[in-house]
Amino acid sequence: MDNRQISHIFSRIADALEIQGANPFRVRAYRTASQNISGFSRQLKDIYSEDGSQLSDIPGIGKDLKEKIVELVTTNDLGYYNKLTEEFPAGFLDMLDLSGLGPKKLKKLRDELGVENVSELEKACKAGELESLDGMGAKTQDKLLAAIKHFKKSEGRMLLPEATYFAAKIVEYLSKSRNFKKIEQAGSLRRGRETIGDLDILAVADNAGAAMDYFTNYPDAAEIIVKGATKSSISLKEGPQIDLRIVDEASFGAALVYFTGSKQHNIEMRKIARRKGYKVNEYGVFSVKSGRKVAGRTEEEVYEKIGMSWIPPEMRENRGEIELSRQGTLPRKFLKLRDIKGDLHMHTTASDGSCSIEELARAAKQKGYNYIAITDHSKYVRIAGGMDEKRLLKHVKNIRAIDKKIKGIKILAGVEVDILKNGKLDMDDSVLKELDVVIAAVHSFFALDEKKTNRTYFTGSG
Repeated sequence: MDNRQISHIFSRIADALEIQGANPFRVRAYRTASQNISGFSRQLKDIYSEDGSQLSDIPGIGKDLKEKIVELVTTNDLGYYNKLTEEFPAGFLDMLDLSGLGPKKLKKLRDELGVENVSELEKACKAGELESLDGMGAKTQDKLLAAIKHFKKSEGRMLLPEATYFAAKIVEYLSKSRNFKKIEQAGSLRRGRETIGDLDILAVADNAGAAMDYFTNYPDAAEIIVKGATKSSISLKEGPQIDLRIVDEASFGAALVYFTGSKQHNIEMRKIARRKGYKVNEYGVFSVKSGRKVAGRTEEEVYEKIGMSWIPPEMRENRGEIELSRQGTLPRKFLKLRDIKGDLHMHTTASDGSCSIEELARAAKQKGYNYIAITDHSKYVRIAGGMDEKRLLKHVKNIRAIDKKIKGIKILAGVEVDILKNGKLDMDDSVLKELDVVIAAVHSFFALDEKKTNRTYFTGSG
């Protein structure tokens, strides 16, 4: 079990304990541990395998939490977590995934309205039952109904970074088998869509049967949905469904084109191919007249055969890219991760970050960055360790000192200030003028009526 999974379990334990009304210090211990683990640079399982005693050196990890981490990394399970979550109805804790619904509100809904799942919550909102609850009301109902609608629409889907995480793990696992000659991600993940459903993996293997055996024995698999000669699907214990397709090397490019492009992109490609006397599918490009296969080994030759230049996966949405490709006017250069030269919003251990100023700077320099800005929270966000004016000025001195110490990268001093309810910032101008970068953000009172607040919304530069 990796850090991300351990962090999620500790966060859920904190939520469950808070709903049960447990000791606030105990709740905070799990929540702090979850935050620290999520940002930790090394995998806890690796630390344990080298020297288990080092787990105690992680901030926020005492004896009890250390024992739970050991159980998680050695058994991929936690008895305490299972017992705790069994005390709640099925689907109850899932409501915490609804935007704007935290443990305190969820406890109130259960205690006063008997709400136990998303469906019951939706019924209560539509019936106007939340209007009788202190601290809620009609606006809360409307927001929750919108959140439920979004939840249902995105149910079974995940954000791109989460999907990338799961895909990287399965690709790493498959790569350990010498049987696989090629492995590529496909589908909406390869196109870089904001949300992803199932994960699609294409592969070329020397022995398809052995490849499928290896895939379906993936340690994090919860269930084998289907196992076949060329396609198998598994569901993960805490993750999405993963589909693996084994294709012939001579058809790999055609399959990658077919299983990457959006539905409309692929339809337009087939139309163009037909006009040129070809048929395009996941097996290759075929002459309609002779039935002979004329392309398919690489994506480039598939596009070229029907009179197009190769289109980057992220553009394959039928939003004008096909016309640009046919005209030869696609951009020659595309933005890569290596083109990013700096980061202007970074938090350190001075507020809610996991690294010191120096650790961040050295890591950024190693990535090839030319500059970074340290922008920890200001005093209003106390829960995130926000700094008052005195602490911030001392923090700025530390930033300036590290900037002089580390050559080859510019370290800017900044802060993330809060825009208060009255529209003012929570830091005095006399302090802000000492900084290089100031980020203004809203962390509370998100639903203020525009006519009842002095917050000003604007666009432009200045």
